Amino acid sequence: MSTMVTSPESATPKPRASRDTMVDWFRLFLAASVCATHLKDFYKVDILYEAIWAVPGFLAISGYYVLQSYEKSSSWRSFFWKRFLRVMPAFVVSLYICWLISGTDGITQSLRYYFTLGLTTYRGVPNTNLWSLFAEELCYVLLAILFTLGAYKIRWPIWIAFLVSSAFSTWQAGHATPDQFYIPILWNIFPSFFAGSLVYIYRDKIKGADWRGFVLVIGAILLPYVHIFHPYIWAGSWIPGLLMGVGILWVRRLPMPKIVDISYGVYIYQIPIFWLCNFHLQLYLSALLYFCVTSWYLIEKPALRLKNWRPGRSGAPTPVIEQAPQQTQDLIAETGATPQ
Repeated sequence: MSTMVTSPESATPKPRASRDTMVDWFRLFLAASVCATHLKDFYKVDILYEAIWAVPGFLAISGYYVLQSYEKSSSWRSFFWKRFLRVMPAFVVSLYICWLISGTDGITQSLRYYFTLGLTTYRGVPNTNLWSLFAEELCYVLLAILFTLGAYKIRWPIWIAFLVSSAFSTWQAGHATPDQFYIPILWNIFPSFFAGSLVYIYRDKIKGADWRGFVLVIGAILLPYVHIFHPYIWAGSWIPGLLMGVGILWVRRLPMPKIVDISYGVYIYQIPIFWLCNFHLQLYLSALLYFCVTSWYLIEKPALRLKNWRPGRSGAPTPVIEQAPQQTQDLIAETGATPQ
């Protein structure tokens, strides 16, 4: 599968000793920014702050790393199995918390918000963050279809998808009213996703450790406060999210210490844990951190160990290194590094 996207100069993968820890820090920053936005709304704090770039920023990062994952997967079944293991265990736990709060209605309302991409009214206390997960999963399916059709090999269809989705998102933002604010936010995740994929396609021409990426990140944060042409044209369009995601990918190779990967937990648990803590802010922040760390070590990380499992397969899974070219295997043996 890898020959479809990989350029000639990067045909032999380079072994790397560690993952892009800078991206892990930024994922946590994006999840915490969404949390801050919700807290502002919950406590009715009258400040001009909306992290509308956070979810599209997540999607831009996914556009890069999910394409990388698909390229390295042995089949589309393997890819979707790995995505399932990363998303669904914590997803189910979040639904269980909703059930603890408001019974079966908490689950049904959360799933309704999930499957309708947030474009629905709800009652009770559902997990309203779930809409973006279904949107991202639709992007996974779209990526798999385009990859199978060879679109990532010839590249121009991805540019067309990016430009069309950008134009549609801008049109939606220009026609939005205050009570329709989340409609353009839904649509701007698609150009951000394709932008991340384009960064991956042209990764050999884009440095991954350039401090100038922080300029894009700062621009993404400030741009929603610039009201030009229409008060929602910038805030609701794809531009801030794209700047955030591409800026993060631009600095992805800068060294940072490793952290516990709790960004997904912070995102998916923040609303049900808040309702469970009944508006007690200090209790909420402590409980959210504790629950996310516990979830990572007891639920999410153990689930990821099953990524090489297949129904009917016996014995230990086949190491990924056996599928690599012999030149890469020799280099890995000499350096002791493993590809991520």
